[in-house]
Amino acid sequence: MKRKRWTVLAIFAMVVALLPLSAAPAGAAGTPGLDITGVVDGPLTGGVPKMVEFRAINDIPDLSIYGFGSANNGGGSDGEEFTFPAVSVVAGEYVCVASEVPGFNSFFGFDPDFTSSTAFINGDDAIELFMDGGVIDVFGDINVDGTGEPWEYLDGWAHRIDGTGPDGSTFVLGNWTVSGPNALDGETTNATAGSPYPIGCDGPAGPVPAPDVTNTIYEIQYTTGDASPLAGQAVVTEGVVTAVFGNGVFIQDGTGPFSGLYLYNPSPIPVVGNVVRVQGVVEEYYGKTEIDGGTLWNMGPGTFPAPEVLATGDIADEQWESVFVRAESATVIDPDLGYGEWSVDDGSGPVRVDDLGSYGYVPYAGDPVTFVQGPLDYAFSNFKIEPRDDGDLFVDLSACGLRYTPIYDIQGSGEDSPVEYQTVWTEGVVTADFQESSELKGFFLQDAAGDGDVATSDGIFVYQKAAWGDVEVGQHLRFQAKVSEYYGLTELKYVSNLTVCGSGSVAPTEVDLPVAEDDREAYEGMLLTFPESLAVADSYNLSKYGEVILSAEGRLFVPTNQFAPSFDWYDSSDSDGVAEILEPRLLVLDDASNYWYPDPVPYIQPYGTLRWGDTTTDLTGVLTYTYGAYKLEPTEAVVFSEDNPRPGTPPGVGGVIKVGSFNLHNWWTTLGGRGARSETQLEKQGAKLVAAITGLGADVIGVQELENNGDTAVSALVDLLNVEEGAGTWDYIRDPDYPGGIEATNAIKVGIIYKPDVVSPVGDAEWSLDASFAEARPPLAQTFEFYGDEFTLVVNHFKSKGHYGDPLAEGDEDIGDGQGYYNATRVSQAHAVVEFVSALEDAGKPNVLAVGDLNVYPKEDPVVVLEADLENLLAGLPINDKYSYTYYGQAGELDYAFGNDAMQEYVRGAGIWHIDAAEPVGFNYYGASSLYAADPFRASDHDPVIVGVCELIPPKIYLSADPDVLFPANHKYVEVNVDVTVVDNYAQDVEWHLVSVVSNEPDNGRGDGNTVQDIVIIDDTTFLLRAERSGHGDGRIYTATYQATDSCGNTTVATVTITVPHGHGMCPRIR
Repeated sequence: MKRKRWTVLAIFAMVVALLPLSAAPAGAAGTPGLDITGVVDGPLTGGVPKMVEFRAINDIPDLSIYGFGSANNGGGSDGEEFTFPAVSVVAGEYVCVASEVPGFNSFFGFDPDFTSSTAFINGDDAIELFMDGGVIDVFGDINVDGTGEPWEYLDGWAHRIDGTGPDGSTFVLGNWTVSGPNALDGETTNATAGSPYPIGCDGPAGPVPAPDVTNTIYEIQYTTGDASPLAGQAVVTEGVVTAVFGNGVFIQDGTGPFSGLYLYNPSPIPVVGNVVRVQGVVEEYYGKTEIDGGTLWNMGPGTFPAPEVLATGDIADEQWESVFVRAESATVIDPDLGYGEWSVDDGSGPVRVDDLGSYGYVPYAGDPVTFVQGPLDYAFSNFKIEPRDDGDLFVDLSACGLRYTPIYDIQGSGEDSPVEYQTVWTEGVVTADFQESSELKGFFLQDAAGDGDVATSDGIFVYQKAAWGDVEVGQHLRFQAKVSEYYGLTELKYVSNLTVCGSGSVAPTEVDLPVAEDDREAYEGMLLTFPESLAVADSYNLSKYGEVILSAEGRLFVPTNQFAPSFDWYDSSDSDGVAEILEPRLLVLDDASNYWYPDPVPYIQPYGTLRWGDTTTDLTGVLTYTYGAYKLEPTEAVVFSEDNPRPGTPPGVGGVIKVGSFNLHNWWTTLGGRGARSETQLEKQGAKLVAAITGLGADVIGVQELENNGDTAVSALVDLLNVEEGAGTWDYIRDPDYPGGIEATNAIKVGIIYKPDVVSPVGDAEWSLDASFAEARPPLAQTFEFYGDEFTLVVNHFKSKGHYGDPLAEGDEDIGDGQGYYNATRVSQAHAVVEFVSALEDAGKPNVLAVGDLNVYPKEDPVVVLEADLENLLAGLPINDKYSYTYYGQAGELDYAFGNDAMQEYVRGAGIWHIDAAEPVGFNYYGASSLYAADPFRASDHDPVIVGVCELIPPKIYLSADPDVLFPANHKYVEVNVDVTVVDNYAQDVEWHLVSVVSNEPDNGRGDGNTVQDIVIIDDTTFLLRAERSGHGDGRIYTATYQATDSCGNTTVATVTITVPHGHGMCPRIR
């Protein structure tokens, strides 16, 4: 490996004369003398080192005829982006160009020869080598992204095979060895790498020694006229770098007049504070003395010259050109002279200030300038001070009452601040203090008076931790800060010179929802109050982010829960149609904290939960904007009213047995699938489901979202129930045969669990074999006997509304009317259920109850189909009760119970037990551990349905009277006692009573002794009867009538008779 001998191309004739006469031009007559030998995409942090390696084929006296460019991601040629400096190399030497030095040195052990951002390549980028502007070599295809290509070198390298190239503008893969992607992954140095890059270069041989100084800056600059006495001459001079503005550099030698000099585009660009020696030609550029394109040598750190403190009227003078000057105790005279220039005056005359540097101050007439400093530039016929950054000027506006930028001017009337990136002074009253690290790390400031413009906000968020300067609510503050847009939130940061001017107060602005999202920008940062009642619409993020979505104008329901599908609600040309209608009614209530999973979870006390439909009024706080939404950070305690309390028991539905329907929210015994991801989660899920199922009080339950793994999942659930309620309390219906196996239909299925002591299966279960369920959870039917009667349960789970990229059949597109995807499929499934019920009826199963999660809301097409043939048992529920699921704040009914005509006589009631949908999602089995309880609440994401079912067999009444014959007929009262025995096939809650006791003769008939009130009833089984009868008849008959009614309303009437015979020959009669 040869060592390089760099020779700087002479700019001056005397240096040219020293060049070796034997140096032959490499690649004479345009023959390429350089080629690409390698590329590296390194493994260190930031993907470094990134490097392109070249090799000199011949001696090259002037490398600057060559350059290279990168073609990124197959984007084609960007031309020559880096040109080599005018140095010489000899044949066989390698040249390495890297994107930076530290990473290259760390990996290869030495510095690269050159650095350039052009070398910032990735492993899918191509490289072009240019000579005199034409392409002479290439690595990779410039028009193809290298990802997945055979020449990809991501976290690896490629190296030219010796003896090949250059290849012109056509890439020849066979001339290269490619490591392949990730060959350098995990490596820290090339020397220890498993697949090291065969690097050819070994670092630069060192710079050419700096030439001796020929002239001082004073000698170059001193003049009694307008031009340098050395203009047009080659010089070597030296000075301390005082400022760098892009490719413009100011240097200075000592202090005093004529001590500064401007360098334009020197090589390399130096660092402020270093002493540099420059070699170049002195030029006058429109009146400014400079060296253009000089060569620099770094002579090490220097002593920065003290600024020349001058009166403003004395600064704009030739002697101070390029000298670092300073004006003090001045005032801004003209804040806008054009092109970023402004002027200050200390009373001696104005001087211009320019904006070549980067500083945040925006000049205003009359501002007190404590100082402004920088090198004195001359351009466009004017001298001007060039501050380098914020440290080169100080405008003291810290005194209260001085000029400041009001908050409403900072906010402006648009989404972004009109003064973004500027550093401003402002004032306002602190309305909310959330400076702690556990909070928002800042406070809210508001202009107490405001500007009266409804389009501009009077408040703003200030990013300022307490450790950086604590503030208090009510303080009137003044400070300087930089205006920033932080992901859509206009805020102030980098607070300095904070002064407490006094105290103040801001009355909250009343806001009545709805307010459109775009109109909320005008309230951003302000203290607001919402006097209206706001209902909890969505608590999905309560346990994770401490957020609750509230809605004005009452609870939010899915439109098709109450109204027919319509494009008025859902604009098919805008997928956010409903959002545009409902969003103005919504408000996100935050907890003034950036922490995830807050502990304790806010807003759930004192009730232990916060449910959909609970309300709050007079909500007060400041409005912020984070994560794409406006949010209210409360400044007063938030009190919720328990308007939708937890129901401790299911709704009363009557009946002698109860039938339920319950979506189990993916009860999977296989961990890591759709359900629990650990044994602990599975135990928690099981405990909640057991609490919900036992609390429901049903005797038969159709369940949905069982893992489709044979009997494993359903039997595991039944086992848990039997542990809780006793062995044998619960059982499940075994899956009947299904063509091809039920496991082939879907990852989840439906099932039936039941209490064998209450109901008994009759015959075999059966699946619906309709094609619409072939890949979507077929319905399951089973007939049960209970108390001498029978009914058949059909469990359903229709296709969901979501679309995850699978092909759509005709009619299954979301057409924007609110019914979502797969409506046609669900309509087909509804027809199939109707046909399935009809087939069951034809098979001698007249009483059919169909339940399940249909994934449709009540006014959608599939429900219309079902209601044409079946009775919707939940149709009569009040609107606020008509939901079983919530989604993005909107509630609706997805879970149903339908009965055929014959079943109507058996049903006594139906309802929904709201234990899940209204609850925060964090209460479920995988939510925050502090919220978990083994109770029924949020056991699932669907509420269970409950139906009360009765049998139709009436009770039997057995009667006997003692005595049943009254004799002799002596006109006296006789006490009669009736023994009543009632027998029912369902031995609970049978009521009976005496209806009447009557006589077949008048109370005071002819020949009966002239008495009245022959019947006196003591109670239902005891009464007094007069022992008399007409002397002209066959005898008197008293008849006692009884009625018995069981809990299902089945009624029986029976009678018993007591006779007063005309003579001893009559017998009692019982009817």
